[in-house]
Amino acid sequence: MLVAIVRHGDAGFAAEDRLRTLTDYGRQQLELTAEKLKPYGFEQILTSSYVRARESGDILAQNLNLPISVLDGITPDDSATDAVFSFPEQGNLIIVSHMPLVSSLVSVLCEGTETGGPFFNTGSATILEMDLPGPGLARLKAFSG
Repeated sequence: MLVAIVRHGDAGFAAEDRLRTLTDYGRQQLELTAEKLKPYGFEQILTSSYVRARESGDILAQNLNLPISVLDGITPDDSATDAVFSFPEQGNLIIVSHMPLVSSLVSVLCEGTETGGPFFNTGSATILEMDLPGPGLARLKAFSG
């Protein structure tokens, strides 16, 4: 299976972090990310409940013609290890979330630890390949940081 870990696009400011919306630049970033993800055959998108992540997921869903769902447990302060165990065990997935969680997800999936993952710029994606999602089971396939 393939799992793309995507950081939401550039977002503006809001009184509450979870309510921040994408900027025009953030929307453009996700349009470009969608183009990069097209060749991989993804089947569904799971996104954080925060507005900027949902908007990012919506852009990917529209461009890739994929179903999208909100997944609890993938907001900025959640545990990457807990999140990994909530992923479906089959199918090619796109996960849209936030720093530092996106970095920690890559670290957990590839190394089995929550520390040491790559930095993600807004709108960037990492594609991992694995038989099923679990700590230390993934291999890095592509990274657009």
